[in-house]
Amino acid sequence: MKHSILKFKYVIVLFSLLTITGCTQQGDVGPIGPQGEQGAQGEPGQDGTDGQDGEDGNANLIVSDWIPNGHSSSQQSSFSQFEVEEERLTAEVLSSALVMAYVDTGGFGIYPLPDVAFNIVNTYSLSEGKITFQAYTVDNSDANFSFLGPFRYVVIASNTTTGKYLREAVLNDLKEEGVDINNYQQVADYFNLKD
Repeated sequence: MKHSILKFKYVIVLFSLLTITGCTQQGDVGPIGPQGEQGAQGEPGQDGTDGQDGEDGNANLIVSDWIPNGHSSSQQSSFSQFEVEEERLTAEVLSSALVMAYVDTGGFGIYPLPDVAFNIVNTYSLSEGKITFQAYTVDNSDANFSFLGPFRYVVIASNTTTGKYLREAVLNDLKEEGVDINNYQQVADYFNLKD
């Protein structure tokens, strides 16, 4: 009987080893089963909380392209001017807008108007529907103004529905943001102007 019990133990150990080693082998992966049916539509979730309002955009910004110099190249005088039509310069805009104008002097940089250089004053004036660029000599001597420019203007119109963009408020906002309106590059960067 001892012999039978010993034989039985060997058979169980042998059977266990065969089962363990047989289960560790893997065969080929079977095919993917069929797609299950679509489940029922779930209940709609709750609306999320409203987000914070974004910053104001540039909807009230009027920006010209660089305007070629319109001063006469054949005339020597102590004064010259040329006009640029701008239909967006309405009486309402002019009453409260901040207007900035600049002259690009080529290798000498971009300067705000009015500007005085080399005995010449560059300035501008506004009227409904147009901006007029003017140049004159300080000492009333004759000069040729054709070397000046190009010119560009930037107008920040008032937002009349909120009253937010009045001239003084815009100046204060720009100053708080570290923007010097006499520095064209700072203005261009702030308003993302393209040349």
